[in-house]
Amino acid sequence: MDEKFKEDFKKLVEDVGITKKLCMSMNERLTKISGEIEILKKDNEMNKSDIQHLLCENYELRLKLNEMEQYNKKSNLIIQGVPVVEVEDLMDVATKLANKLKVDLKDYDVAALHRLPSKKKDNEAPPIIVKLNNLGKKSQLYNQAKKMKPKCSDIGLQNNTQIFVDEHMTKETLITWMMAKKFKNEGSIFSAQCRDGKIKIRVKEDSIPMRIHDIEQLRQVEKEVGNKKRSQNEMSPQEDAQLKRQAQSAAARFGLDKFRFGTGKK
Repeated sequence: MDEKFKEDFKKLVEDVGITKKLCMSMNERLTKISGEIEILKKDNEMNKSDIQHLLCENYELRLKLNEMEQYNKKSNLIIQGVPVVEVEDLMDVATKLANKLKVDLKDYDVAALHRLPSKKKDNEAPPIIVKLNNLGKKSQLYNQAKKMKPKCSDIGLQNNTQIFVDEHMTKETLITWMMAKKFKNEGSIFSAQCRDGKIKIRVKEDSIPMRIHDIEQLRQVEKEVGNKKRSQNEMSPQEDAQLKRQAQSAAARFGLDKFRFGTGKK
């Protein structure tokens, strides 16, 4: 009986020893794994930092690219609502429109003009782009058109529909501008204006005009200092998608794809 007990006890001690060694081995492995996890965590934090840096860099480059593209369009105007005729002289159209707007427009004031290709499938006339050599003339034409709201009959056409004169914007500027007007109409901001592709807003009547570079900045400003009710009720995905569709439709009308300037005559 004693001998059997001693053997069982000895075996139990050996099993305990083996278990202890296994636990020690397991602890060593866990320690090693923990060390590897810490290394992976540090690598992950570094990767996050690198990604954030790249995102910021990409954002800045995108802003600069849009600024450059918009700068190249600052002397352009988009004229919409002028129907296409079989034989048309767009320089004559521009001159008659300028006369109606009481702006003295000479041939040398116009660098080039032509109709832009339109993606719309209906019978709407493609818009006309005018590139001006004189920014002063451009501002006069734009401001007078907003005040006088010329019609096709004013330039000798039978159609009595309104002619619209707008600035030539990049897609990103156009989307941001449409969002700014939407916020203004909703009362989230006090005013919004765009000149030469530069958007400025005032959040309150007595506030200093703030330059807006893109839609992300506009949303952030509106969220922070805009109407409280609007801030608590962010734009739904449906509203956001609708705004983008409207902007894409406007972009198609404005002919924001790549183009080459022509003579303006067919």
